[in-house]
Amino acid sequence: MVMRTLGFALALIGLCSVASATRLTFNQVNGTVVSATDLVSSPNYGHRVTATTMGNWTYGAEGGFTPNVTVAYRAQNPSGTFPGLSVWGTGYGNLANTVWSGSFSNAVPNDGYVTLTADAGFQVSLHSFRTALWSTGPAQYTDISVRDGLGNVLYSTNAANPVGGNVLHDFTSSPLTAQQLEIKFGQGWWIALDDVTYSQAVPEPGTMLVLGAGLVALARRRRATK
Repeated sequence: MVMRTLGFALALIGLCSVASATRLTFNQVNGTVVSATDLVSSPNYGHRVTATTMGNWTYGAEGGFTPNVTVAYRAQNPSGTFPGLSVWGTGYGNLANTVWSGSFSNAVPNDGYVTLTADAGFQVSLHSFRTALWSTGPAQYTDISVRDGLGNVLYSTNAANPVGGNVLHDFTSSPLTAQQLEIKFGQGWWIALDDVTYSQAVPEPGTMLVLGAGLVALARRRRATK
């Protein structure tokens, strides 16, 4: 009985750790993409998502939402035409409605960044994202990485993106987790980003409250059996 009760308490903790995931699809409500439009003009896309439709944009939901996570977009493109990332319809592999750096093909650097930031006391976990190559682009332009808020590299790859397809960067079995995560996709003219899937973790105080409740229940059961 004691072991079953302890197991129940631990199971409660496990349930509180189950993440609710949001997926950035960069799709509009009416299904038409805003082509070559700076995402700075839509700064709230991905902010504190609580529904599959918010404003003019839609989201994917894998088990829930992320009300305690904000998203920021920027491009490092000194000769570019937009200060932030831009939305593009088709042409990047087999993906539809992606984000790119909105720059020129010969700009150096020409990087795109998506930053996920959790509220104090929370953490954000990155489950996956997709990248794709422009239909006529050179496959060597990759330079894709994820860093935490301290600048630590949690993931990095220079694997070539196939023409006509896409690459799934999958961390589902062991999500990348921190208070802040930044996705970088280098040469953002040739490479686009899509389907950024992330979740938020239950804050530590909530987990401890559940643990305390479980231990109280365990103590009561033990006294009742004496």
